[in-house]
Amino acid sequence: MSNRLDYYFDYIESYYVSFEKLYKENDKEKYFFPLGLIYANFMELWIKEAILGWDGFLDEYSIDDFKIGTHDFDKLLSSNDTVEEFAQLGISKDEIEQILIEINTIKEKVGTSTLSFAFRYPCDKKNGIYIKTINKKKKIEILELMNNSIQNAMQMFTRHIHGVVGSLAKTIKIMKAKMEKKK
Repeated sequence: MSNRLDYYFDYIESYYVSFEKLYKENDKEKYFFPLGLIYANFMELWIKEAILGWDGFLDEYSIDDFKIGTHDFDKLLSSNDTVEEFAQLGISKDEIEQILIEINTIKEKVGTSTLSFAFRYPCDKKNGIYIKTINKKKKIEILELMNNSIQNAMQMFTRHIHGVVGSLAKTIKIMKAKMEKKK
């Protein structure tokens, strides 16, 4: 039986693998917008999964329960609640800050304030252009930054999962000890 955690992992893994395959292409700059979209979706989804599943019970919660009303993944990652939850799982504020620096550098080079939408649509609801013309060299630089950011995010996500598992194992050990005392 599948649960939402399985679905999140399927999506996250497929975005990660897709980015990796396209990024390895010799003419990767031709895939700039699809790679940017994959990057944005990957970043948003792993952060949302981490927020929803920080205690190991992702199926217990929904995006509405946590009032996650944004696609703005850097906003989600930098929220105090996220930073505190990640700290409980062994991920430092410095690590989060490093990924936020990478995200902000990408935003600066792309020339947008929102990566969440910049690769989904050419313009916003008021016809404001998200991304101006970018030359080949700059596209390659941005893609390199995205690749580094995805690699760092995947390492952090993996450590997050290890932290959740460790926390659950600790809880099980405590519960077993309490049950033994009652015998």
